[in-house]
Amino acid sequence: MLILKCHTNCMLFVKKPTYFIQYVILSKLTNYLEYGSFFMIANEYISIAIFIGVTALIAVIAILLGTLFGPQRPGSKKNMPYESGMDPIGPGQRRIPVRFYLISVLFILFDIEVVFLVPWALIFSDFVERGQGVFLMVEMLVFILILLVGYAYAWKKGALEWE
Repeated sequence: MLILKCHTNCMLFVKKPTYFIQYVILSKLTNYLEYGSFFMIANEYISIAIFIGVTALIAVIAILLGTLFGPQRPGSKKNMPYESGMDPIGPGQRRIPVRFYLISVLFILFDIEVVFLVPWALIFSDFVERGQGVFLMVEMLVFILILLVGYAYAWKKGALEWE
């Protein structure tokens, strides 16, 4: 642990030497601001801000390098819209059946079920060891039952049939 003194006669306890970079950056800000809550809050988020800044800089550099040094050979074939290896037929903007949206929403609904099942399966053995396995199993069965009722309703209404 390092102990640093800042210019406002305060002491900063640095847990790791990597926090020293954050201290140097933020000490410049404290010339204008009072040492206190801002310094504590900003100290937690400065590494995230640095990460976002470096990421944005790398993205801008990659785009600029591709634009400056990439091949620039436009042609009529390259500027043509591409659709599954074939020339597009018909207008570019046409009405899509509502059934498509309904199936996509149902897919997302049942995909979210998997998102909840995986963490549940990972912690289930811990609950069994504590004697709460039956409770957790009943909770998940109720959740799956609700989803199955929704699935049966969608199937009965013909929402899953594609024409």
